[in-house]
Amino acid sequence: MIRLWNKLKQAYHDFRDDKPGERFVNAHERWKGGHLLTRIGLVLAGVLLIVLGLFLALIPGVPGIVLGVPGIALIASRFRRVAVWMDWLEVKLRNVWHRWRQRFAPP
Repeated sequence: MIRLWNKLKQAYHDFRDDKPGERFVNAHERWKGGHLLTRIGLVLAGVLLIVLGLFLALIPGVPGIVLGVPGIALIASRFRRVAVWMDWLEVKLRNVWHRWRQRFAPP
């Protein structure tokens, strides 16, 4: 269990340090293979986080996205198509965020 925790911490650091637009595919490549129970556990944990995020989004004042995004990231680490989509979405959202900040930034 400790080895899995250390591997998850290292994967987070690698993910954080990757270039935007390549993070999810790189994470997918790093997590390829592995033990069947680990693969199933990661997908189940991702689904659980997404479901909890959706549930918490129904409660006023609680941001469910805080759990949903890591859940999607866990699923993307197992499925290449999801990883490619997430990389595309990250670049688009970063561009929107950058334009929004420029438009509403104080002079």
